[in-house]
Amino acid sequence: MLEKITKNLQKTCHLQPDQLILVGVSGGPDSIFLLDVLHQLGYNLVIAHLDHQLRPESSQEADGVKRVAAQLNIPVLIESLDVGKYAKTQKLSIEQAARQLRYEFLFRQAESQKAQAVAIGHTADDQVETILLHLLRGTGLSGLAGMKYFNLPNPWSQSIPLIRPIMDIWRQQILEYLADKPYNPYEDMSNLDTKYFRNRIRHELIPFLEKFNPRIRQNLFQMSGILEQDEQVLHATTQRAWNQCLISAGKDYLQFNTVVFSEQPLGIQR
Repeated sequence: MLEKITKNLQKTCHLQPDQLILVGVSGGPDSIFLLDVLHQLGYNLVIAHLDHQLRPESSQEADGVKRVAAQLNIPVLIESLDVGKYAKTQKLSIEQAARQLRYEFLFRQAESQKAQAVAIGHTADDQVETILLHLLRGTGLSGLAGMKYFNLPNPWSQSIPLIRPIMDIWRQQILEYLADKPYNPYEDMSNLDTKYFRNRIRHELIPFLEKFNPRIRQNLFQMSGILEQDEQVLHATTQRAWNQCLISAGKDYLQFNTVVFSEQPLGIQR
């Protein structure tokens, strides 16, 4: 498993071992696993944890992250924000508000620490849930390819990548790995609340689909990898066609060669 993650870090996430990585650590199993692995591999790390103030025990979770940081002798940055209040004032769902504030916090800290990347603990299970979420809401090839190991530029930075080094590790593997470790990660009970769309996918839709195909998770994950490669080919083909069709571009206009444009396949035109 460490060999697989090492390959992801070097070839897929393009990391330099001697440069700082900011690790988003919630205190749950996935992010604790990511932190432990990066520490074992000798990377220069700083931990960032955002207390969302959504549950009475959130401050205890922050204390738990501090304890893990002390165990590993890694610096930790902790901030507390009222996500519920922000969601109300911005007219966002709790999920949207939490995600927005969390990533803004992580990249703000990464910039101040001059980190080479922000690493988060999305797993293979998260990838499958994301693909199904995109499918249910309506999506194209990019949405079915799911999340990427390396994301730059991203909505929060043009220079600091968002990386997901453990996205091909399944959650069950993580729990088995942590069983012999001294960290005691907490379980966020809100992950069981099916009023949240992603939780309904996790606890209701996927178990239902597994009745038709017990390997539905593995198949969807494999599909995402194939489609990501297809998307890369399509992007390169589209870029070549763009260069052929574009005559000139200005601040508020684009000029195309309509003859060359009309000769392109419909998918490329779109």
